[in-house]
Amino acid sequence: MTYQPIASEPPAPKELACTLTTKDGANQALEWSDLSRFSTSFDRVEHGATLTLPADRKEALIDLAAREAQCCAFLKLTVEDDGAEVRLTITLDQHDAQPVIDVLTGLIRP
Repeated sequence: MTYQPIASEPPAPKELACTLTTKDGANQALEWSDLSRFSTSFDRVEHGATLTLPADRKEALIDLAAREAQCCAFLKLTVEDDGAEVRLTITLDQHDAQPVIDVLTGLIRP
């Protein structure tokens, strides 16, 4: 299994703020919604959630997760690849971010 961190874990809690414009944020949220439709599972984990997708969605997932890590630095995003599936785990130690994580992983549709 390969493990690819998308962003390093923040050393201290960061402000829960996205740097995207409202329009760009809405477009990126729609990308998450579209990608999550291919999911094979959604699971809650401590301080976050996971989204599992077929391996053929790996590049799209890594691209979108990398862009998300840039605009929402308060999130920790990691991708694991076992060859058959890819799993994105999004976490943060601040419980206030759970609604953001739920939207990104498809637990709540935007």
